[in-house]
Amino acid sequence: MAKFLMFSVIFTLLTINKLQAQNPVDWKILGESGVGDIYFQQFTHKKISEDLIDVWDRTNIKRYEQKKKGKVTLLKSGVYSISLKRYDCAERKLQTLQFNLYDSKGSLISSDSNYESFEYATPGSAGELLLNNACKMIGK
Repeated sequence: MAKFLMFSVIFTLLTINKLQAQNPVDWKILGESGVGDIYFQQFTHKKISEDLIDVWDRTNIKRYEQKKKGKVTLLKSGVYSISLKRYDCAERKLQTLQFNLYDSKGSLISSDSNYESFEYATPGSAGELLLNNACKMIGK
């Protein structure tokens, strides 16, 4: 029992250390998906109104497939996205304002800012996790 407890403590410390090593400065680790994606949110934010808040989110993507000219390239590690989202805490919706995808060297793979409408956060999803944390920032 003591060996199991010691193993559990060491494993937990190594996992936390690994997550912190992947954590960019000024970002809060929110969680990890079942496939290994890690979600972050910035501490800083912009309150737009009583119920609206803009926050930058980051996702370290464990496995990403890039399609070019009908050919699929698997980018296994280091790919990440940074997106600016507007969260509506009263309606429990979110809207992506800007989305940027980067490779492991920090080079931009793609960028999009052509998003028009709010979407409901799916219960139990990363979107809901990010929405809940953003709304906590403004006491909602």
